[in-house]
Amino acid sequence: MTPPDPAEGPGVRRRLGLADEDELILWNGGLWSWLDPGTAIRALARLRDRRPRARLVFMGASDAGPAGRATREARTLARDLGLLDGAVIFNDAWVPYAQRGGWLMAADCAISTHLDHLESRFSSRTRLLDCFWARLPVVCTAGDELAARVVREELGAAVPPGDPEVMAGALERVLDTGRAAYADRLARVAADLTWSRVAAPLISWLAADRDPEPLGAGRGLERRPSERLRSTAYVAGARTLAPLHVRPPRAE
Repeated sequence: MTPPDPAEGPGVRRRLGLADEDELILWNGGLWSWLDPGTAIRALARLRDRRPRARLVFMGASDAGPAGRATREARTLARDLGLLDGAVIFNDAWVPYAQRGGWLMAADCAISTHLDHLESRFSSRTRLLDCFWARLPVVCTAGDELAARVVREELGAAVPPGDPEVMAGALERVLDTGRAAYADRLARVAADLTWSRVAAPLISWLAADRDPEPLGAGRGLERRPSERLRSTAYVAGARTLAPLHVRPPRAE
């Protein structure tokens, strides 16, 4: 899977007013109520003592809709800590999808923090998939499948939720290691998560030429006339569509 063009990165850094020696930690997405930008900001505050050139950039800051409250709270925290518009930068304009690659190529690492609740356990954060695509190491909150993969395949680091001190240490380790050191492993994971690969089992199942089992078959149940009619229609439709490798919806 071809990553974005590295030549797009310097332009993004110039628009943000960053110097070549600045270290860009990118929050590559919006701010929502189930995420935890506060831990990211507090981690940056601790990291700054050791890495004064570190910059935390929120790519998708917006005051519109459900993102409004989370964005305002994050801005207030950054201002209270004396970091706003210096060490912490909020991009007020939504980045067009086709331009996101330049932001990913401009960064030294990505950060993604979220709260500890049910949504987090069963989520799959697509913003991390973009990082894999761009060969950008990730520092994220532990607790979901992609975070486990970050740890298992050494794509960055994952830390417990709500701990800015541990998060700062993880950021420092990833920045010290350097983006280039993660590139090969990230490329392998990106190739493993392409649409053609992850959808292959589903496509294979849909394309299989099967004779569907009639509704209720083998159950020893007396079916109502409406059930028999629906089952008959399903079987007839399946046989008609089978040469085209199309499977009708299963009758329930």
